[in-house]
Amino acid sequence: YSRRALTLSLLLALPLVPVQALVGDWSAKVVANSQPVKLAAMEALYHTTTHAPLHIGGLPNNETHELDYALAIPGALSWLAYRDVNAEVQGLTAFPAENLPPVTVVHIAFQIMVGIAMLMCVVAAWCGASYVRTRGWPSSNMFLWAVILLGPLSVIALEAGWIVTEVGRQPWIVQGYMRTAEAVTLAPGLWNVFAATIVIYLIIGAATIVILRQLAKAPISEEYDGA
Repeated sequence: YSRRALTLSLLLALPLVPVQALVGDWSAKVVANSQPVKLAAMEALYHTTTHAPLHIGGLPNNETHELDYALAIPGALSWLAYRDVNAEVQGLTAFPAENLPPVTVVHIAFQIMVGIAMLMCVVAAWCGASYVRTRGWPSSNMFLWAVILLGPLSVIALEAGWIVTEVGRQPWIVQGYMRTAEAVTLAPGLWNVFAATIVIYLIIGAATIVILRQLAKAPISEEYDGA
């Protein structure tokens, strides 16, 4: 059962990981054109510059307006946003301070999302290379642990992506027209809905654990060759 489930997941991952990269590339262009301040926050790019670098890691320093401890790839951000390594990319200082999102939160969330996505690409490439070479999936403990860890990590990447999307557009709820503070309304009973949602998901989680434990104890009715 576990091998069949893993095989199905890997067969879906192999074609979808490259598609994910293409979607990310398209999203970068959309953000660059429609929400340039969000792009600047994602990359913690404080100063408008040509040949803008793409940053790996780093901690934004809002006092010095610099990104500390980052590895920079020169021209990569300009190319991703405008397909021109010499294109100008607006920095955070080009926008009024009251219109800036929380840069540290957005940048770190973006790095987490991209980092986990790259890890998924590595595991998918590992699977593909193994299948081409041996006509089977990797069976080492390292690979199995990587697959196990990718489960919760994928959820973390998803949540980090939503943080980038929602926090990165602050203080606007409608970009350039309406601020989030202007759109907030009271919602009676919201805490009841929140509590009910938590209870429902706790029940679903407990049921999932019980079912998985039963499946683990069930006898295997047939052998599976892993192909």
